Amino acid sequence: MHTVRSETTLTWRDLHHCSRDIQNDLLRGHAFVILHAGRPLARLIPVITPPPPLPKGGTAPGHLARLALYLSQVDLARVLGLSGPTLQLYQANEGFPEVITDRLQALAALLDEVTPGQKLKQVQRWFVRSRPELGGGNALATLAFPWTRDDPTIRLIHELARRDHSNRRLASLKAPAPGKPT
Repeated sequence: MHTVRSETTLTWRDLHHCSRDIQNDLLRGHAFVILHAGRPLARLIPVITPPPPLPKGGTAPGHLARLALYLSQVDLARVLGLSGPTLQLYQANEGFPEVITDRLQALAALLDEVTPGQKLKQVQRWFVRSRPELGGGNALATLAFPWTRDDPTIRLIHELARRDHSNRRLASLKAPAPGKPT
């Protein structure tokens, strides 16, 4: 790797180097020349534009913080359809594109259906429990594919959450109180 200092940092790397390093450096504003067989092949110039601001009264950062209590950063980025560095960029700028805001709202609504009466570990297990309705997959893996809030798959996942919540409520109503005869 060779670095030339000027107004813009220009870094030269051979193509076989790790793309994650390149991605991180692009996020820091570095430009790159990609070499193939020792000859310049292409130049990468960072195009970092700040995400659009949230609409007035937007709650995306609140939804994100709440979801982060239950999902890892990696899983959260996956269900939002983002890479980890892109999620971090949006978090730093506290702005999200409309499609991500819609996903955050849909996931927050899903969390509202999953969490009542559940502990942290139970909610986390809910997301990774395999379900025949999802072809044997789980909600987390299903949400990692592209989706919008109107997709039948997301509606099915919401329905599974509502069903599980109703089943828990029903079970709590049928369960005898401790120490009382049945």
